[in-house]
Amino acid sequence: ALGHKAGDFPHSERAAKEVLSLPMYPELRKEQIVRVVEAVAEFLKC
Repeated sequence: ALGHKAGDFPHSERAAKEVLSLPMYPELRKEQIVRVVEAVAEFLKC
């Protein structure tokens, strides 16, 4: 843990709780994109 404790980086900790990082890169195949979209859509139904 490199000696850091909770609260050492409040801005980073807040961002980690609020930001959703989706996989995005040029080599992403269409089936992979569809899978990501389906997973996000399923999650948002909750």
